[in-house]
Amino acid sequence: ADRQAKLAAYAEYKQVVAQATASFQLLKDARKTIKLVGEALVNSPDSVKTAMSKAGKNLQDTLAVLEQLFMMPDDLKGIQRSSDDLSTYLRVATQYMNAGDGAPGPNATHAIQQARAKTMAVVAQVNAFVTGEFARYRQQVEQVSFSLFKEMKPVKQE
Repeated sequence: ADRQAKLAAYAEYKQVVAQATASFQLLKDARKTIKLVGEALVNSPDSVKTAMSKAGKNLQDTLAVLEQLFMMPDDLKGIQRSSDDLSTYLRVATQYMNAGDGAPGPNATHAIQQARAKTMAVVAQVNAFVTGEFARYRQQVEQVSFSLFKEMKPVKQE
């Protein structure tokens, strides 16, 4: 019975982690798409390139904020003891689940519930970004029409 309870807790935790992973992957895909759009616009008219670069930069800033919901920035200096990011909640849940051999205790159950609640809140913010700001950016980019080719004129032979 204890083993079944522990396996059930791990299964629930695995679902939470899968949702967090899928959500973070959306952010990575968005960042990659913005970079590809910027590279594709290299031969576009300056007015288009400037407008799209500005929109892409605004989205990059929003992505940075959303990524901080998952984990602390890489360039952070010093020891940070108080963190409200998702990785902290997931790590605490893991530690409580691994603390004993039997069924998860009330602290482990509470940690899993907190991790699930935090994950749902973060996923909701990422989904709002994907269906809101990023969707508007995509529409804006798709409305731009220009040739991917730079105009090339043959060299005059004299």
